[in-house]
Amino acid sequence: MSDRETIEAEIKAFIEAAQDVSVEQAAERMGARGGLRRAGGSELVGPCLFCGGEDAFSINTAKNAWNCRKVGYGGRDGISLAAHIEGLPQNLDRREDFLAACGAALGEAVPDGAEESEEDRAARQKKRAAAQQKAQRDAKKREADSNRYREASRNRARERLEARRKVFDGFGFLQYLALRLGCAPDDLIAMDVLPPFAGTIPDEPYFHTRKNRKVAEKLGAWAAMALPVIDAGGATIGAHITWMDETGQKGRPSIPNPDKPHETLPTKKMMGSHKGALIPLLGFVSGPDGTIAPRAGCDRLVTGEGIENTLALALAEAGTALFARTLYAAAATLGNLTGKADPKSGFSHPTLKTPKGRPQRIAGPVPHPDFLHEAMPLPAGVTDVVQAGDGDSEAAMTLSAMMRGETRWRLLGAQSACTLWPQMPDGQGGFPGCGFDWCDVIGGAVAPATEEKETV
Repeated sequence: MSDRETIEAEIKAFIEAAQDVSVEQAAERMGARGGLRRAGGSELVGPCLFCGGEDAFSINTAKNAWNCRKVGYGGRDGISLAAHIEGLPQNLDRREDFLAACGAALGEAVPDGAEESEEDRAARQKKRAAAQQKAQRDAKKREADSNRYREASRNRARERLEARRKVFDGFGFLQYLALRLGCAPDDLIAMDVLPPFAGTIPDEPYFHTRKNRKVAEKLGAWAAMALPVIDAGGATIGAHITWMDETGQKGRPSIPNPDKPHETLPTKKMMGSHKGALIPLLGFVSGPDGTIAPRAGCDRLVTGEGIENTLALALAEAGTALFARTLYAAAATLGNLTGKADPKSGFSHPTLKTPKGRPQRIAGPVPHPDFLHEAMPLPAGVTDVVQAGDGDSEAAMTLSAMMRGETRWRLLGAQSACTLWPQMPDGQGGFPGCGFDWCDVIGGAVAPATEEKETV
């Protein structure tokens, strides 16, 4: 092998090693990782080592991606990140720039004798262009596959909703809601607090995928309450399923986790999509095109994370002037209710620690301006929003989330937004972390227990 062939072999190995460097590895080697903080899941945000700022730079370790909002672009490999931090051209057309980026990603010097002829440069640019085109094709395919999976999941949700029954001989959704709200089934009907789109699936199987297994295992079957999940346009894009058992705690079965026998599995699941959507409970009507829309004249929304907690407030307000002008809807998850937080507003929990002994980070009270519409939508015509606070969740996290939700509703166009925290008739509670929720309150006394106040 000639000297030139030896050099080219070294350079080839050098480039291949750089191509194996992940975004996170490159960030760590170049000192860009230390200033980032976790913004939820696999996303890290913070200042850009090249551009500065406070939170313009982010990396996603799961997607192996980085982005800098200061310059308006990002990438999906360690080489492109290294080039950005080094201030090299984005396209890396010059071999010298490309090798410099590879060296920065690896934390190594570029091999000697790496000069490039015009012929070699043209060949490399052609190869790079082909790789970029392949990456674009692969990205389109992943997006198409994701869209197909999402639509298939939504179709399965719609199929389960078709199995709903309004009348059920046994412990159905009417009996379950009456049990949770502490009243007789006939009272729910008489007070017009029975969700019109709810129904009972008689024998809904419960599937669970065990650790390190690809095929879901059927763990049993119970009657289940099913409600639609609708997007901002009223189209059904998912289903919320609650398995029921008259003999179980809170009217739901106890399903042991096969991987952790001392733990139980959740008895509520979502099918299809729920992000940026809502579960219509009361005040919604069916449209001629199969959509579900807010009833005309409703300018107030009462909403909460869960179905039962939201309906508890509806039961408290039944028969009042407020009830007649109110929509009642659930968000299914706290994140879908209050939205994504601006990372800059995050803070350390006053007492809770991570397994490593560090203060646990809490998502802050300020909504992220770029993700306002990726949570529960504000129904048309609504000017006033009331959030049903949950007093049996962790106090600091819940309070911060509810404050964020109030601000988000106002940014979406609501004139007022507040949170009602559960309070017993004797004055107990009325604050986050009080130890009970609205079902506990209403189950003891069907009457409004606190006035509407904005969280401060």
